[in-house]
Amino acid sequence: MKKYNLISFAVAVILALSSCTSQVVGESETLGAPDTPAVTTDAVTGDVTEEETKSPETEAVTEDYIVSDSPIEPGRTIEAEYAALLDVDSSLVLYEKGGIDTKIYPASTTKLITALVALKHCSPDTVFTAGNELELVKPGSSLAYILRGHKLKLDTLIAGMLMKSGNDAAYVVAAGVGAEISDDKSITPHEAVEVFIDEMNKFARENNMKGSHFTCPDGFHDDEHYTTMRDMFTVARLSVQSDVIMKYTKTVEEKFYYVSGENITWTNTNALINPNSSTYYKYATGLKTGTTDEAGNCVLATAEKDGKILVACIFRHPDSSGKFADAKTLFAEVFGTR
Repeated sequence: MKKYNLISFAVAVILALSSCTSQVVGESETLGAPDTPAVTTDAVTGDVTEEETKSPETEAVTEDYIVSDSPIEPGRTIEAEYAALLDVDSSLVLYEKGGIDTKIYPASTTKLITALVALKHCSPDTVFTAGNELELVKPGSSLAYILRGHKLKLDTLIAGMLMKSGNDAAYVVAAGVGAEISDDKSITPHEAVEVFIDEMNKFARENNMKGSHFTCPDGFHDDEHYTTMRDMFTVARLSVQSDVIMKYTKTVEEKFYYVSGENITWTNTNALINPNSSTYYKYATGLKTGTTDEAGNCVLATAEKDGKILVACIFRHPDSSGKFADAKTLFAEVFGTR
């Protein structure tokens, strides 16, 4: 009897220790490993680099948006086919035209999603080398003038996407980050871009963007590349959380230096933040413009005053400067100062 009790006691101790070990491992996986340098491989060249482990910059957005029963009445006619204004804190849509769930084409406002997905997976200091993915850039694209062999940090590539609206920068990001996601050293740049596009659509699902589907990282027109103003509100809210994105969407002009030694100056395409523009708005803080024949002239814009953040969606405007005038009008109805 005593022998049986002794054996039972020993078994109980072993089980308890095993349980403790399992709990410690589970907690470690939940909390994540310490921020220690990690060795990674350059997406295109295969060069080994050392960088800090990257954690997501933003948190998923799952809340819905409610259209106000008493919308604002703009002081001038909003000429865009689709327009809406969101109060970020309350999730209240203060104005809408064309329907916030109507399918629209995002054009280059797509690059905000490309930046968000890239920053989810890679540190801004990650270095990528431009390669054969540049062959995927369509003729007639807006360019940041990145050439094969140029080495740039992700931070700089994001600036090229968001300030100069470079489709070439978007493809270098997609190929580089896609290769990192796949963790396959034999993957081609073209295959890596496809991996990245899959991640863009996964990002949409994770953030309750039910009206969106993406086929490219730059927004060049494709009938199957579409979104809604509701979903673009979510993109804007996530972008506002990102220090890297907001740094460049509010920068008017800056000179950048590549890791490979070249330098270039990019000027922001968003006239709302430029004091020298006739459509400058003093409370504007970003975000991104876009233009294609099918999407028209577009801008997804943010403004902030006294801690209150507004997001304006202006899509399919007939005039290149008119999109800024529409956004400015909507902002001014809430914040004042035209």
